[in-house]
Amino acid sequence: MTEEAAFAFRDDSVLRSQVQAAGFEITHVYGDRDRRPLDDTSRLIIIVAEAP
Repeated sequence: MTEEAAFAFRDDSVLRSQVQAAGFEITHVYGDRDRRPLDDTSRLIIIVAEAP
């Protein structure tokens, strides 16, 4: 059995604009699960958003 998957890699500016375009307000952006700030060495982009 095999399964195919597609991945899309986006930078933080694209993700921020997509979240905002969907009507959400971004409250925090982190670069890892331990809530460290997002920087050029971050392997993750974690966006916390809420509906207005």
